[in-house]
Amino acid sequence: MENRNPAIVVVTETGSVTRHADLASVQEVDTTRRLVVAPPAFRPWETTHFRDLSPVSIPFFEESLWFGMYPGWLEVFDPPRRSLSPTSNAFYVARSHNKHLGWLLQVLPPHGRTSRHGHNRKQERFVRLAGAVRLGRSTGYHDEHDALIEPGEHHHLRAGEEASLMLLVIQWVNPERENGLNPLCMEDHHYQPDPLWF
Repeated sequence: MENRNPAIVVVTETGSVTRHADLASVQEVDTTRRLVVAPPAFRPWETTHFRDLSPVSIPFFEESLWFGMYPGWLEVFDPPRRSLSPTSNAFYVARSHNKHLGWLLQVLPPHGRTSRHGHNRKQERFVRLAGAVRLGRSTGYHDEHDALIEPGEHHHLRAGEEASLMLLVIQWVNPERENGLNPLCMEDHHYQPDPLWF
């Protein structure tokens, strides 16, 4: 992916990710809930559809991206929140969730990394929005545009020479068994020692 993605990214409440060249094609997405991410040059106040998403501008180093969610809300952290893990220097700028799915915006500084961890009852999808990042899996490092992590697979992220902005989409595999537990909770978050190739 290039340093700045010109496309508009849409993430639905089912966890699907699509990229669009313009807002007209976004309006064709049939879903009850969606998160829309638009590049900094986008002018949301000129577009009725995007205005309905109550867009917010979130800084990402020297520029900002537009984020909108409908229906629902997007909680922006001011200041950003640091990761709770001692082996991670990621920080988080915004989140939203329902009983099935959580959205989390994560920033890694240059050469930053997350902890190595896994989930037993969740799927986690990584959507790269800006910058460059590598995904560490059991098979080594991978440069992936979007990636889906299944339950039981340990993983971590590492940024390159520039900062990265990632959208994490976290989903319960069997939400009816979780009794409304927030998908962003740390209950199903299991840290692992770093492998030698980390």
